[in-house]
Amino acid sequence: MTLVFTPHLHSSNHTSSSEAMAMVLLPDEQLLAILDHALYICDQLFADTSSSSPFGESDWSAANVLLVCKRWMRVATPSLYDTVIVRSTGQAKALAKALSRNPEFGQYIKRLRIEGPYGGHIDKVVRVSPNIVDFCFTMNLYSGGSVNGLVKTLHNLDPRRVILSLGPALSENTHVRQVENALATAILDWRNLEVFKFTGSSALRVRTRRTIVDYCEHPIVLEALKTVTSLRHVYFYHGNLSTAVVASVLGLLEQHPTVFVTIYNLEAVDQYNEYSKILRKSLAPALHTRIRLAAKTGYATSPTLAEFNLTKPKPTKPDVVFSTTLEYADDGVSIWVKICQFALAPPIHQHHNERFQSNMWFNAMEFDFNTAASLMQTSPMFKNIAAVILSQHLWLQTPSALNVFYSQVSPGLLLPTRSLSIMQHRVQPSSPPDPVRGRDYESIFALYPMFNLSSLSIPYDAALMDAASYNGHNMITSLTLESGGSHKAAVPIVSIGGSTVAVDREWVTPHGLRNLVWKGAPEGLLADMANHSFSQLQVISMLVRCTSGFETFMQSSVASVLTLKTNASVISPSMVSACSSLGTLHVSGNLKTFMDSMRGKIQHARLTTLILDFSIWASTKSFQHLLECRWATFIDLLTHDALPMLEKVQILNSSLWPTTERDIKASCWPRLSESASQRGITIVDKSGRAWRRRVQ
Repeated sequence: MTLVFTPHLHSSNHTSSSEAMAMVLLPDEQLLAILDHALYICDQLFADTSSSSPFGESDWSAANVLLVCKRWMRVATPSLYDTVIVRSTGQAKALAKALSRNPEFGQYIKRLRIEGPYGGHIDKVVRVSPNIVDFCFTMNLYSGGSVNGLVKTLHNLDPRRVILSLGPALSENTHVRQVENALATAILDWRNLEVFKFTGSSALRVRTRRTIVDYCEHPIVLEALKTVTSLRHVYFYHGNLSTAVVASVLGLLEQHPTVFVTIYNLEAVDQYNEYSKILRKSLAPALHTRIRLAAKTGYATSPTLAEFNLTKPKPTKPDVVFSTTLEYADDGVSIWVKICQFALAPPIHQHHNERFQSNMWFNAMEFDFNTAASLMQTSPMFKNIAAVILSQHLWLQTPSALNVFYSQVSPGLLLPTRSLSIMQHRVQPSSPPDPVRGRDYESIFALYPMFNLSSLSIPYDAALMDAASYNGHNMITSLTLESGGSHKAAVPIVSIGGSTVAVDREWVTPHGLRNLVWKGAPEGLLADMANHSFSQLQVISMLVRCTSGFETFMQSSVASVLTLKTNASVISPSMVSACSSLGTLHVSGNLKTFMDSMRGKIQHARLTTLILDFSIWASTKSFQHLLECRWATFIDLLTHDALPMLEKVQILNSSLWPTTERDIKASCWPRLSESASQRGITIVDKSGRAWRRRVQ
């Protein structure tokens, strides 16, 4: 590569020229280290055998690096071929053709992952690739096509590690049996095999006409593994631990004194106890040290499972006991506050029954419920610390939750509350009168100063709204008004910058309000709000039908609204046209209802983004075909004349784009995406990923 520099370059070009020259002067070894990092595929991705391939979500190609210049292609070729991922017949054919012309490239291949049989092309690749040590393939095979190439591939390999992807349970067919027999035969000839990993449940329970029986899905593969003298580790995905699998595990351990067995992807202590009980009963004590139970990657629970063998004591929840005589020094308390904040952070996964309880006064989606319950019972100091931390997100949905909050959080505390959610449940006065249980929801605003409150969700209740406004909570940026409440007259509204004439505790419109969620408050209130300024309002969510007031509200005072969120059964052409500055329209519900509500016309001069939370799947093939036709009709409505500024359509479905070759042929979405792109519209999925064509 030759760069020509002239003495008349501007200063801005000197920098880029210097950088380019520095890249040219780099020796190949340093350039290789840079390019190797760009082309590296971590083992976690290579061995990922989830139902949706992680490589189906890639939005870039490794060819981008190699096509920069010939030098980069020469230096990066070994790194490119180090890990080979084949996801289609076209890719397999192209790879086989490249290696037939340059067989020396096959020496670079160390890891090979194939996500289908792909005819005889893979066998041609393996024949010139003697250094493959890691091999990942799938038994999720369909009856169409041929697996002869995959069968030959298994016999021409001698890997160190094999990752067998079982995928979803399918009806047994000829191809599955053929590959299974070939794998068992090939294992007998493999001399370097050390690790074999079953991904997905390796045992299934099937219902016969009379009873439920256990059977091992791949018994001949497990039997073949017993003969491999080089084997060191076998992994089983946790599932139904059938008698057949236990017998195979026992045979492996007895026949190979150096083999370890790991049952992985456990999600809770209960699963550890279940497997521990079964295996302790079935295996001799001498074999217990060679059985390991491993937690699911990234799974956080209390206690967190790392890796246990059967000789270790049963993991139990640790008893957290602190002395009640701790000194209340400022520095000591601040340290404990940091520790408690870390302990109360929400886990990655949380069981549904731990999230919602009738007496829960904080939002359990934001915290670890079990840790919170423990800290509240540890000592007075930890109770106060935890209460203040938990009060950042108050969730008072029931009278019992309100009463628990009043009893556990001392009145007068300056709470760091950022969000407050209240549902309409009037608290009945207790008999005899109780100063705590007799309080109502509006008392919370007078008893607890919350100057950091930014998100408020309340039912339309005159007394409740009055209390929130009177006690200074007019700095919120997000307001949700729901139906319900005491059906009193609409509360008079005054702007924060309006008249200072004394009124009887009127609701003060938050001047910094940016997000308004409407869930059924009286339409008269919305009409009254049209008389005041909402200069910061950007997002409006209309989740119930509003027959009057909305157009007046939008046209009279709100010119800054950029996003409208609504339901397909609520939206109307007049609602969309009322939002003159609208940039994003977010609609949920049903596609047919949406098209009917809009009367087959979607028009707006400034709309740039359309977000749709509609289903793309149906229960039967006939309904699926009807749904796809409906989606095609809808995409055709998105014309330049109706939506001249539209650039993106986002469909909130993580499985929008097909990942396997078979699904790509059957899916309508690649075709619809290409049709929309011809009009300058990009269709993206939930993660914002657009369709990228692959080699066919």
